[in-house]
Amino acid sequence: MEALLVLLALYLFVVLVVWPIWTFVNIGRNNDRIEALRRELGYLEDEVKTLRAALKNWSPEPAPKPAITDPPPAASFRAATPPVVVSPPVPPEVAEPPLAPGEPPARLGGQPVFAEAAFEPPPLIAPEPPAQPRRPDPRPVYTPPPPEPSWLDSINWEQFMGAKLFAWLGGLALLLGVAFFVKYSFDHGWVPPELRTALGFVFGASLIVGGVKLTGKGYTTPAQTLVGAGVVSLYIVTFACNSIYHFAFFGPVPTFLLMSLITAAAFILAVRLEAQVIAILGILGGFLTPVLINTGHDNPPGLFGYLAVLNLGLIAVALHRRWFYLVPLGATGTVIMLVGWAGKFYAPEKTVTAMTVCLGFSALFIGAAEVARRMQRRSPLLSRTAIALPAVAFCFAWFFLDYPTVADQTALFFGYVLLVSLGCLFLAWREKLDWLVTGAGVVTAGLIARWVANTLTPEQAPVVVTVCLVFSGIYFAVYLLARRLQLATAAVLLTAVGLPAVSLAVALFLMGNTFVGARPGLLFLFIFAADALLLALAWLDERLPRLHLVAGLAVFALLSIWTASHLTDALLPWALAFYLLFAALDVIPVIRAA
Repeated sequence: MEALLVLLALYLFVVLVVWPIWTFVNIGRNNDRIEALRRELGYLEDEVKTLRAALKNWSPEPAPKPAITDPPPAASFRAATPPVVVSPPVPPEVAEPPLAPGEPPARLGGQPVFAEAAFEPPPLIAPEPPAQPRRPDPRPVYTPPPPEPSWLDSINWEQFMGAKLFAWLGGLALLLGVAFFVKYSFDHGWVPPELRTALGFVFGASLIVGGVKLTGKGYTTPAQTLVGAGVVSLYIVTFACNSIYHFAFFGPVPTFLLMSLITAAAFILAVRLEAQVIAILGILGGFLTPVLINTGHDNPPGLFGYLAVLNLGLIAVALHRRWFYLVPLGATGTVIMLVGWAGKFYAPEKTVTAMTVCLGFSALFIGAAEVARRMQRRSPLLSRTAIALPAVAFCFAWFFLDYPTVADQTALFFGYVLLVSLGCLFLAWREKLDWLVTGAGVVTAGLIARWVANTLTPEQAPVVVTVCLVFSGIYFAVYLLARRLQLATAAVLLTAVGLPAVSLAVALFLMGNTFVGARPGLLFLFIFAADALLLALAWLDERLPRLHLVAGLAVFALLSIWTASHLTDALLPWALAFYLLFAALDVIPVIRAA
């Protein structure tokens, strides 16, 4: 009964506290959006009015009149139209003034004599065109928008205080009264447990149906609230049937299936009603379902198969509605369940199961990011989630090394590390994240170093050499592929250099073992292969011009250490042969540079 009361209190807290707060916030957000749309509509109306006024006052400019100029001279005397000759005006005759004594008369042939002067007609000036009215600028004058009011300003407080507040208080009082009456009836045995659970299922289903009906009438927020409360009610009643009343029908399998059905219904309702809160409740209930019906027995296929289906459902909802934040929520729940399972049920004999689960969920979320890319719905949340799952898989690889029996299974362990690394390299290529290549290389080098330090025995020396050279060759091939695709950034180059450098460090560690040091063939071939990879990188890429010198110095330092520690008369021919071989190998970059 105490557990039921706790669940009832939790239900009342969600319905009476969480939902009203969420409703207030949602109403405020909707009012803010409506107010922003109204302001934008007002700006557009003002702009249209300004443009209409500008078009009303605007008149087309008349074509300018041609200027009047003097006619050109006649082309010939035989032109059809003779040129117009303008004769100068004849001045009127004036009386001759009396002659002074001795002054000759200024007359010739009975006509007065005038001084010759060229007569020029007044110039013809073209009339100026009438001044046109200046067109107004059709662009509207920008006025800064008023400050946006907060969501508190958008609430109609008069309506809220006069109607909504008292309606909600009345509903709250009615709900509390019903809750106390139900509790009293439960305490005194008035209602048997079977009827209680039946009423609980009917109540939850009624809330969902009522919420769906309200959606069609335009009451979005109350509808989402009712549907969410109904989903929570169904989860609680199902849990009570299994863990509190222990009904025979509600065994682990029927309860699990019923909660899975409730989760699927929550996702479908979230998509139909466009209610993100219902999807979040579905995720919460979906991940709590295995916890609530925990029987204490390990069932990895059932648990992780259920989680895979649950993640597929929420990924589909997230891509359909563009609620991309649901994907990292699902990944977080998956990682928590995986860590909880490992802490309670993991044993070395379940290593293959744990590795399969880690690789499967990494592939699932990488595939989700790829599907979103192909659907043109990329999101940083999807990319980061796809990167996070291989990182978790690397953490489990570090965890596996705590068990010597797992570390001894070299092929299984490093096959797992290789597959996780390939996932990281795929993401680095698709997302253009060169640092992801470096991160995968650094983690791989750390795992190799820890594995060598914990498991090195004389019999394991060939395996250690093989593992180091295989991963060095893989990252060298990654560099060559990136170079071909013109993606060989500095990070990719340094990663390709780092793995052979780690191999040289492992060679130095191997020299500390007397048995391995007495086998110069294996040791020197290991050093020779790592040095060859470094010199090939120095040959192909000019961004590290001194790499061949550093590699040569490191190799001859190793040879000097081996000579001082392990050289004997029987090993002298081996030493001389390898010294000459290394000298010939390291002189090639010098010849090329010259």
